[in-house]
Amino acid sequence: MGSLRMNTRLVALLTISALTAMACGSTVPASQQQTAEISEDALGGDLTAGTPELPPGARVNKKGEVVSADGEVLGTAEEFGLDPETGTRTASGGGAANSSGGSGNGNGNGGASAANAPGVTSTKIYFGIPYSEAGPANRSAFGTALDNDARRPYNAMIEHVNKQGGLFGRQIEPIYYELDASSSQPIDQQEQAACAHWTEDNSVFGILSTGKILQECAERAGAISTFPTGASLPEDFHEYPHYFETSGINLIRVGNVTVEGLHRQSYFGKAPKVGIVAWDLPEYRAALERGYVPGLKSKGVTMATEPAYVSAPQSFGDLAATSSDINSAVLRFQTQGITHVFLLDGAAGLCGGACLTTLFTRRADSQEYFPRYGFNGNNQAKTGQQAGLYPARQLRGSVVVEWADADKSYDEGYKVNQARERCYALMRDAGVPMDNANRQAYARFACEQFWFFQLIESILGRAPLSSDNFMVTLNKVGSKFPSPNAYGVHFSSTQHDALAAARNMKFVNSCSCYKWTSDPYRV
Repeated sequence: MGSLRMNTRLVALLTISALTAMACGSTVPASQQQTAEISEDALGGDLTAGTPELPPGARVNKKGEVVSADGEVLGTAEEFGLDPETGTRTASGGGAANSSGGSGNGNGNGGASAANAPGVTSTKIYFGIPYSEAGPANRSAFGTALDNDARRPYNAMIEHVNKQGGLFGRQIEPIYYELDASSSQPIDQQEQAACAHWTEDNSVFGILSTGKILQECAERAGAISTFPTGASLPEDFHEYPHYFETSGINLIRVGNVTVEGLHRQSYFGKAPKVGIVAWDLPEYRAALERGYVPGLKSKGVTMATEPAYVSAPQSFGDLAATSSDINSAVLRFQTQGITHVFLLDGAAGLCGGACLTTLFTRRADSQEYFPRYGFNGNNQAKTGQQAGLYPARQLRGSVVVEWADADKSYDEGYKVNQARERCYALMRDAGVPMDNANRQAYARFACEQFWFFQLIESILGRAPLSSDNFMVTLNKVGSKFPSPNAYGVHFSSTQHDALAAARNMKFVNSCSCYKWTSDPYRV
């Protein structure tokens, strides 16, 4: 993925709800698909927690312990739902599922299961969580603070779960690390320091962020790494088999889904002159070449000019070069008469999302250049328009394939996202203001991650807690997790970027607003 470690990060000049199916093949290593140790009964009915199967070669010894084929003690027979004297399956095991953050820790008897994982003690489970106070940097770059300090919503959610008994029978302990958006130190160096803090100075079960450096960091330490969204490629889930996105969509799928959704809305017309602007990073080049270009070709459309690549800022001082690249792209597209523009936006370097769209639409507006935009969820069109980030006249004629479900305006004409509303209510009760898009986004992220962990706990039951068992259990979730962040998600042994639904909308000039043109559909 190159030297610029970008993917969605909690340090950002702009991190409004940067959200990122079944296509492009498996995103999960074959070895992980074949190592399930959890009974299929774990997904029966109302997600009642099942009883784990023994690993191959394991047995119950005379002491009532489950030992592996190599003689390692894996836990007690009771923890595996077995009679310690006979080694046979008992009638009960596991506990009620809690997929939306209800009471109880979901492990059946309130106790902690055996664990063989970093960052887990008999009473505590530790998570590494980055944060940034990027409001001043946002204001300097874009004229609006859009505060995105993740600690308040994460603390509120962690306190909520701990009061219910914790996670996997243990109290959650966050280990925060600040990434400084205004620092002259490149973001990849800051992430290396964060990695050392979480895996050398401390030990964590999971790193709640994304990006190549932190994915590598977690994998080396035997921990999981996760974030709701990322700027991933399908091969990333093979390279980092303990990484997953609870409501993300890899960049190759982004291209396919975007082109198909725009085509459904007759976006291209008869003779479009298409231009594409993308971050100058290997993953975005791959998104264009392996996603957008084949998708366009399938609709009989080709690019009318070479793509414009924009350098991703690694520090605040790099924004000048980014702005210069965008200015050149605007002037070239305008001179060449490009009528339809795609902006391949998302996390890149210091930018957490929507930077490319903000800078391009503002520069185009100042140059009186008004192409027709084909947006998707990574452009955050509706949220950016509501926040005043994008000039309204730039949005005329724009069409969107959206997969975020950020607030009640995203539910219009469809059903209310009850998980999201419960999340916002929880935050307000904890005194966390929901007064800007960034705060709402991090509230949804915190709720989504820890509610998902609770669901995994309920399915895992009394099986030993490890990063491998966690991922095997994740493979069995299917579509049963109610995401507060998206219209629908789906997990399987071949799908670890879980976004599974999108809906379409278009900009209506008469109200200077976006209107939905479809219900959510499967992607």
